[in-house]
Amino acid sequence: MALKTPAQYRKSLEKLHPVAYILGEKVEHVWEHPLIKHMVSSVAKTYELENDPEGKKLLVTKSDLVPGEVSRFISFYKSPDDLLAKVHMLKLLAQTIGGCYMRCTGMDAINSVGIEVFNCDKKYGTPYWQRLLDFVGMLQKEDLVLFSGVTDVKGDRALRPSQQKDPDMYLHIVDRNKEGIVVRGAKIHQTGSLCAHWGIVVPTREMREADKDYAVSFAFPTDAKGVLHVYGRGTLEARALEDCDLGNIEFGKFAPMVIFEDVFVPWERVFLAGEYEYAGEMVRNFGNYHRHSHGGCKCGVGDIYIGAAAAAAEYNGLENISHINNKLAEMLKVTEAIYGCSVAASVEA
Repeated sequence: MALKTPAQYRKSLEKLHPVAYILGEKVEHVWEHPLIKHMVSSVAKTYELENDPEGKKLLVTKSDLVPGEVSRFISFYKSPDDLLAKVHMLKLLAQTIGGCYMRCTGMDAINSVGIEVFNCDKKYGTPYWQRLLDFVGMLQKEDLVLFSGVTDVKGDRALRPSQQKDPDMYLHIVDRNKEGIVVRGAKIHQTGSLCAHWGIVVPTREMREADKDYAVSFAFPTDAKGVLHVYGRGTLEARALEDCDLGNIEFGKFAPMVIFEDVFVPWERVFLAGEYEYAGEMVRNFGNYHRHSHGGCKCGVGDIYIGAAAAAAEYNGLENISHINNKLAEMLKVTEAIYGCSVAASVEA
């Protein structure tokens, strides 16, 4: 299948029926909600740039899994050039959108999961790596959006997952059978869960043998039975409900909590199920890749902040005031240093 257009992406969301609660109310057509539609617009912009002759130079790549062009957001990093292209892509998108575009978490997750399931297969003869390849190939063929679930609610931070008074403080396996696994728990701060087609879960920390039921990685449709998306935080984030005409009025970001109420996951979508020694490295890989991503996206947004501050100074006739220019220079120094770190990390990888 060819790369989706923004219109095709929006149309594809209409086929999904996620269970969603926003500010205490159940929402049926979630992509039309004023707090979600701007987030959908951010993702749609990535599809627009993938079909743009200049944008596709960074947003589109080739795959070993399917013929033709695929989105870089659902591809594996295979070289330093891929890492460098990712940083450049994310900076371009941040400068274009002025915020989050919801897709880098899924990209970083499939790469972090891939390393450890490959290692797990070598040690135990498990079939996880091929399952992940099949899953990513499906995403590429259909040009879908993937988000990642990493952060658990955690409960008592002094206790390990298996020691919690409430066992559901960390997402865990509650049943196994010949068809698959059943999971229960939640992931919080889930960027893009309500504008994605699929999610992929990564353990949130290292595990020990007693925690093996919490060492789980899998993929799931965002409207799978038993999955609930709950958004209810942030008074200032609700300003979009007020038809605010200032700030970023076209794009937005919201991060629901995703609850798993005895969700069934077929084995072909399970990438880790009890091999606890790989949980810690999996999430550390994710953290490293995601910080690397932020060297692009956060610096791109920083460029907009710097430009806005410089414009405000100019509007007030203060463009030649030294202490203001010193602050602007300091902002530039910070953003360029962070960006340079991600570029260097790409080249030295």
